[in-house]
Amino acid sequence: MDLPFFLGAATPSEVLEAHEMGGSGVKLFPAAQLGGPGFVKAIRSVYPDIAVMPTGGISADNAQSYLDAGAICVGMGGKLVDEKALSAGDAEAARAAARQALDAVS
Repeated sequence: MDLPFFLGAATPSEVLEAHEMGGSGVKLFPAAQLGGPGFVKAIRSVYPDIAVMPTGGISADNAQSYLDAGAICVGMGGKLVDEKALSAGDAEAARAAARQALDAVS
């Protein structure tokens, strides 16, 4: 079975190296600190055939801008669900936060 995998990169030369190593795509991390959607757009202009997945600082509020800049998908960690709600046992609030993130890119 072929499983897709994304190698991590933070610079244009690392993006190319990760691609040449055979990854399905390249994980750009930390995307927000690398320049946000503008960085994704710049990478895609230089490497239009390399799929990129930005992670780090992605939220429901900015996910669509990364997709519009050319990302194939985005990775969300702590902003996907409300960690305080999870800690408090409030599963419904956690689900609502995850729903909001999904709705933002649907």
